[in-house]
Amino acid sequence: MDRADYLGFYSAVQHRWDWTTLSYALMSSHVHFGLVAGEEPLEKVFRSVHSRVARRFHLGHGTLGTVLADRPKLYGVPEVGLARMVAYHHRNPVSAGVVGRASESRWTSHRAYLRLD
Repeated sequence: MDRADYLGFYSAVQHRWDWTTLSYALMSSHVHFGLVAGEEPLEKVFRSVHSRVARRFHLGHGTLGTVLADRPKLYGVPEVGLARMVAYHHRNPVSAGVVGRASESRWTSHRAYLRLD
């Protein structure tokens, strides 16, 4: 998965949904999003992004088949747990050994929180 494409597609269609993005982490094998729920079904929210990502991937690699295998999973987080959820997303690349510090990752929302990007 090309993470830059994923973020570009997400940004391009995000205004269509009534969900609010709090945080994200794009890992090599999965993605995390912290969202404040709206009325749209979660599957509809990500279907347009995942369809575009898959199309771009197949065009670039000359392949067919599943690119993003699982459907989005929804885990409710109480309001008092939102800061912990955001921290979990931002530390995910550190925990995976991808980077030494959260601020080094270009694929989480952490640098935006720090106003570095």
